[in-house]
Amino acid sequence: MIKKIVSGVTRFQEKNPESGDVINRVRVHYTDGSVKEFDVVDWEITLEEGRRLWKKHEKLISELHD
Repeated sequence: MIKKIVSGVTRFQEKNPESGDVINRVRVHYTDGSVKEFDVVDWEITLEEGRRLWKKHEKLISELHD
């Protein structure tokens, strides 16, 4: 699995091509120069999962050093 590092996040709005409704989106920029767009809800779920894993990782490292 290739890991990507986020270098920036931009929020924007665009029209949904199917419904015509304006929706909130997120454009994520990575250090390798790639860019990916997400619905805000999907990005927030991904971000929360990343935070959960980071906290678990920090706890494991702390326990190893104690």
